[in-house]
Amino acid sequence: MPDDDEGLRALVEHGADLTNRYLRAGPGSAAARPHLDEAITVLEKAYQRIEPAETLRGQVAAQLGWLHGMRHLAHGGAAGDRTAAVHLLDESLGFPGQSPVLAGGSKLILGQLLMAGMTAGMTSPGAFLQGGRADGAGDADRAIALFREVADGPPVSAELTSSARTLLTVAEALHGMLGGPGGMDLGKLTRAFGAMQSFQQQMRGGGMTPPPMPDPSVFIPAARKPADAPAVPGPTEATATPRPTEPAAMPRPTESTATPRSAEPTATPRPAEATVESPGSWHPFDERDQPDLPFDPGRVAVVDGQVPTVDLQPHPRPAPIPATPAADLRALLETCSEAIDERVALTAAIAAAPGNRPADELALADALIARHQVGDGSGWPDGPDDLAIAARCLDRIAAGLPGLPPADVELAARVAAALPGTTPLESAFADVATAMRDAGLKALVYPSAALTSAGDWEPVAPGADWTGRVATTTPIGGTAAVSHVPTAARLLTLIRRGRRPIAEAVVFVANPRGDRENATMDALRLRRAFHPRSTGLGVTIEQTDGDATPDRVAAHLNASLLHLGCGVTATGDLELAGGALLTPAAIAKSATAESAAAPGPGGVAILPPRPGGVAILPPDPVALSSLADALLTGGFTSVIGFAGAVPDRVASLVYWMLHAALVDDGHEPAEAVAAVRAWLRDTGRKPPELLAAEYRSITATVDLSDPAHADALECHGW
Repeated sequence: MPDDDEGLRALVEHGADLTNRYLRAGPGSAAARPHLDEAITVLEKAYQRIEPAETLRGQVAAQLGWLHGMRHLAHGGAAGDRTAAVHLLDESLGFPGQSPVLAGGSKLILGQLLMAGMTAGMTSPGAFLQGGRADGAGDADRAIALFREVADGPPVSAELTSSARTLLTVAEALHGMLGGPGGMDLGKLTRAFGAMQSFQQQMRGGGMTPPPMPDPSVFIPAARKPADAPAVPGPTEATATPRPTEPAAMPRPTESTATPRSAEPTATPRPAEATVESPGSWHPFDERDQPDLPFDPGRVAVVDGQVPTVDLQPHPRPAPIPATPAADLRALLETCSEAIDERVALTAAIAAAPGNRPADELALADALIARHQVGDGSGWPDGPDDLAIAARCLDRIAAGLPGLPPADVELAARVAAALPGTTPLESAFADVATAMRDAGLKALVYPSAALTSAGDWEPVAPGADWTGRVATTTPIGGTAAVSHVPTAARLLTLIRRGRRPIAEAVVFVANPRGDRENATMDALRLRRAFHPRSTGLGVTIEQTDGDATPDRVAAHLNASLLHLGCGVTATGDLELAGGALLTPAAIAKSATAESAAAPGPGGVAILPPRPGGVAILPPDPVALSSLADALLTGGFTSVIGFAGAVPDRVASLVYWMLHAALVDDGHEPAEAVAAVRAWLRDTGRKPPELLAAEYRSITATVDLSDPAHADALECHGW
């Protein structure tokens, strides 16, 4: 057998093994779902490698359609599973020479899928009474025809015949309810309702045994032939007998050898003359271990007479088996063994489960790439298919990559680097790179990779020092003018928002509770020196425009520069006049409403430092992050604040230097922060000529070169 056929046989055999695992785990159960998903993935690979005219394609299409149908009917799968199952089962039934067992099972599952589409429109009482979809009559007619072919055709097995008759009753009852308003026979209502209950119990409650599906690998000959070519068995295939150490196998049931329902099955020798396509043929593949799921036709009870239409006893309707949430499956992934196939199966189930996230697609792609890279027998011979599936996973979430957290973006970059050819990573971030060029940013830094303004991805060495103008999602070193952003999508939004001139509408909120005297003096000096026409809320001594109440502060959240000289709680609440608080949520809501009423570019907000009285305090990013996010969400483009507490006198000096850099020097916010940090770190610094006398004493008495002072100052946004 050629290598290509060997690889195909390995796929088909493994698909059959996974199908058996699924059946043993229990159709419809959460534990069985990973085996079902992996079986579909494996058999899809096999299906794609078979030419449309080959006989084997019909066998694989039947089993793959059955698996898709089970995922839709027993596991609440998406509508795409139903569509794929109907297409595959239709294709399989079009192949001549199908075994009666395989064809009968395909017809039953296809009919159930058609009825599932019919009953989808009867989920509400109104739709139920109106008879569901008006176009469902065609599906009902076809389902009835399929079930009747199995029920009235040559007997194959008692189980298939019994299932077909039950489903035929259900389909005929449902048919009377279709056709839209006025098309429903009220006399069939009770009968249809009982039939639907029976149908739901069989389909979801586990009462209906799945139709037996033969292993398609027995249909792989030494040299595959088109379906229209005559099948001439070789001498070994036509006359071979079982090995002496093995018992003779029973023939698969055919129209000529089917066991009557009234007779007990008896063992018969394997026929000496059989073709490869015959369901009773023997093939060397039969020497492998058989599935441990014995087929038992059971007993059949036949009741003559008309089906009663009244006085039906109510049957409890079983609740649908809910699909396992992705969060629960992720917990299993943490304890998953190191077996790469098990990891692929579980990540595939997570990616398809309710509550999945884009990162789940990346985890599946990463697992597929790992299986491809093993290359020692643990993966599949057609490893490139794993890479193709991984590429499709990346394609599905490419549009949302800029909005993902840094860890997910880094994983996407690693996945893209492992894939051959071009990937959607560059196109996904194309708009971000363009906006970066317009804003003068040379890079957006992630922990281990950086997006350049040219749209390329470059590795980031640990401890690298950055210069120039950059944005970052992680702390970095160097002398660069840094803008802190959580995601690339946030950076793109802020750059596109634009920025108002700094001095256009300046607002100071100073000492609203009378407990921050330094804030009052800062506002007085800064307004005199840089902003004589600014608005003052709170205790500002000169040009006071009212108390700093939550309503007044919220009304001025459209400022071009908002200087907050009030207390901030650990959760980011502003401490305002009369003991009132303005929460980050209220800030985001008020600022958004204000922006909608008067659209325009955002401004810059300078936050007060966290309170503290020592030279070095531990960083406190919680308040800054909470309040900064609210202000950026509400319409600002930049927020300058302190990630850690600094003494009030140092903060006052920093405020003066910031306003001078923003107003006098015309720096962008991140550039102003970088300039102030460089000045603080410079041991040979000189006070600016226009520095107020009150601040000159600070430069002479406080060790400003303490790294904590410069490191605490940050610019969030752009």
